[in-house]
Amino acid sequence: MFKKLARCFLALGTFVLFSSAFIFAQEADAPQKKQSIFMAPIYNTGDGFDTYQLAFQFGYTYENQKASALAAGFLGEDNYQFTAEGVWWPFRWSKGKMGLGAIYNITYFPELSITNNLMAGFWLETRPAKWFCLKVDTVSLCKLRTIFAIKDDNPVLVNNTFGFDLSMHFYPLSWYEFYAAVKTHELFRYNLLGSPALCLGSVFHLSALQEFAAEAKVRYTDFFTNSAMYDSCEFALRIRWLF
Repeated sequence: MFKKLARCFLALGTFVLFSSAFIFAQEADAPQKKQSIFMAPIYNTGDGFDTYQLAFQFGYTYENQKASALAAGFLGEDNYQFTAEGVWWPFRWSKGKMGLGAIYNITYFPELSITNNLMAGFWLETRPAKWFCLKVDTVSLCKLRTIFAIKDDNPVLVNNTFGFDLSMHFYPLSWYEFYAAVKTHELFRYNLLGSPALCLGSVFHLSALQEFAAEAKVRYTDFFTNSAMYDSCEFALRIRWLF
């Protein structure tokens, strides 16, 4: 049963990612396309599961009127990751859009394990006012994990769960953005449902081609029960170039 579910997730995720790639090829000359590259140094307090304290992430994004995509890497102490994301936006209206998306992440701990995270679900963005934007995605997550110490007896451990990413963005000034979010999954963190991160961040739009951002996260385990426990804090500075 678990193997069948994993194959279904993999097929759906592959379909969405390749559909997005096809749309990009068709829309190569479409107006309003955006591309960017970003990089961010990260500091983690190291109190919880994460083995790193200093890390670095980098990536590339593409967006046009019908689809968006992301490819990004993560380098930390005994923690190496790659993430790919594709979202197709078939439903659009004057103040928002809704689409289907998929995420693939591979996480490698050299001395511990290798994990494939497969996600697929629905994305929504709406901006009812010039100063406010709501972004939500709800996904199903399939984790396929190989722990090196027990791989002879249990080659792959499978977990299935659900997740969401809810963020509220505020634009008090044309060059400044503030946001708050609750995330059960992050760009480089895919735990089960009860281990979310609470995020606060600021984005400074330095020009039409450059952004600078600062973000703080507090992570928990068993958050939706009476035994919620603090896990760790993480801080990141990100610079992004658009072209």
